[in-house]
Amino acid sequence: MDACGVDSPLRAGLGPGRGGATDPLLLRSRLLSGQLRGVTPLEGCLDVAGYPGATAWSKGTIHHLFPGGWIQVVDHGNHDGSVHPVCGVTVGVDPHRFADLPADAAAAFKALVATLPSVAEQFAGAEAVGPWVGGDPWQRLPAATYGDRWFAMERAACRTDDFLSRDATMGAEIVHALAAALLRIVQDGAPAGEQFARVAAYQGELIAFNDRMLAAARTACDDFRLFNAFTRVWLLWQILAHLSLKRATADALAVGSWAPVERFAGGALWFDTPDGLGRLLDDFFARFAAVRAGRLAPGAAAAGIFQALRRAKFAPPLYAFGDPKARYYHFTMLRRLLMVAWVSTIAPRDFKRLLTRDNVTGRRRPPAGRGAETTERGIRMGAVQ
Repeated sequence: MDACGVDSPLRAGLGPGRGGATDPLLLRSRLLSGQLRGVTPLEGCLDVAGYPGATAWSKGTIHHLFPGGWIQVVDHGNHDGSVHPVCGVTVGVDPHRFADLPADAAAAFKALVATLPSVAEQFAGAEAVGPWVGGDPWQRLPAATYGDRWFAMERAACRTDDFLSRDATMGAEIVHALAAALLRIVQDGAPAGEQFARVAAYQGELIAFNDRMLAAARTACDDFRLFNAFTRVWLLWQILAHLSLKRATADALAVGSWAPVERFAGGALWFDTPDGLGRLLDDFFARFAAVRAGRLAPGAAAAGIFQALRRAKFAPPLYAFGDPKARYYHFTMLRRLLMVAWVSTIAPRDFKRLLTRDNVTGRRRPPAGRGAETTERGIRMGAVQ
C-alpha cells in the first residue's frame, strides 16, 4: 500500500500497472506553503462589531478568498494546550491568472498579499519558520494506481489542491475500502487484481467528485453571492453524508453484514442518503460548469442554488440554507427544539431514519473485534452478504 505521494516507490519500481485516470482534473493551482510565527489574529485586523454572530476566527481555520484563489491559515497555537505557536499557511492560486508572481515561493507570497490590503495586515509582523515551499501547478494524475500486488492511494494516486481538507476524508474512505478488499484477498483467497480494480474505480470516483467540488469553489471565489451559495450546499452535503454513514453503520450492525457500508459502486455517495441529495448536487455542479463556460451569470447561478435549497425537503429548515442572509449557525437549545418539531412532523421519512440516538448524542460504539473475532452484534470482520 503506497501513500508516499508523487515519488511513489511502488509505481516507480513495480513496472506497469492499471487503473489510471483518463480525464484531466478541472482545478489547476499553484501552491505555496509555509510555517509562520507572529501572524496577527484576524479579529485584531477587523472591526468585530460588524460581525455580531461570529465567533473568534482564529479559533478555527481561516480562508481568505479572492478572485482566482485562496489563502488558508491554520493557527496551531489557538488553544490552551498548544505547544506549537505558529500558523500553517497554504496558498492556492490559478497559475494562469497569477502567472506574474515570482518563481520563488516566499517572494510570491509577499507579492500576492501586497495586492490584498486586509490580508497583508494580518501578515505584516509575521516571519517564516523555515523555508517556503512551492512548485509548478500541483494537479497531477498517475497513469496507473494498482497492480497485482500493490495499490497507490491518497497523494500517490492524485496530487491536487485539497482546499477544505477533503483529502482527510478521502484518505479515510480509501482505507475503509482497502481494508475490506485485503480481508477478502487474505482470508478468502479472492484475486487481488479484481479487488484492487474495484477499489481503484471507487477511488477514481472520489477524486472526480472532489475535483468538481474544488473547481466549484474556485469559480465561486469571483463572486460573494456564488460563494455564499457554494458554502450552503457544501455544508449540507457534509452534514447529510456524515449522518447517512453513521446510519449505514448502524444498519450493518443490525443485519450482521458490512454490505451497507461497502456500496463502493455508488462513488462519492456510497451509502444511502436522503432522496434528492444526488439531484441537488448534480444541479449544483451543472450551474458552476455553466458559469465557467460563460453561459450563466454568477448571480443567476447563486439565485438558482438558493431556490433549490429552499425547495429541498431534506434540508432542515432551522439552518435556513436557502436564505442568503443567514450567515451564522449556532446550534442553540431553541434550534434543537425546532429540529425535534420538524423531525416529528413533516421531515421526509428517509431523513428521520438518520436521526438515531447515536447520531444525535455522538455516543461511541464499542470497537470491532480483532481478526476473526466478532463485534457486539456478531458481524464477522470482512464478511459480506
